[in-house]
Amino acid sequence: MIGSILVTGGAGFIGSNLVHSLLRDGHDVTIFDALSRRGSERNMTWLRSQYGHSQLHCIRGDVRNFEAVQAAVREADVIYHLAGQVAVTSSVSHPPKAPRSPGIHAGDG
Repeated sequence: MIGSILVTGGAGFIGSNLVHSLLRDGHDVTIFDALSRRGSERNMTWLRSQYGHSQLHCIRGDVRNFEAVQAAVREADVIYHLAGQVAVTSSVSHPPKAPRSPGIHAGDG
């Protein structure tokens, strides 16, 4: 049996559908998402309306924050990494600005 599952970007379109499938199969799922994209909060509301809070947990955080990611993965047995910049053009015109951390390279920020 798979233990705790972490889905980064779990409130996005693909992530929320993966989370829905995992929850439907009876897994405990933690979503790690910045909730910065339009529709992500609506996706979270939909998932909570279907499954409540017993199987579903949410951490609002940014994958560019090394300490937040480190804390989120600590209890995970399985990780699906789906977080990322949606539009390549956005990342070129507005590169991510994040403090550099060991093992994390988020552009020239």
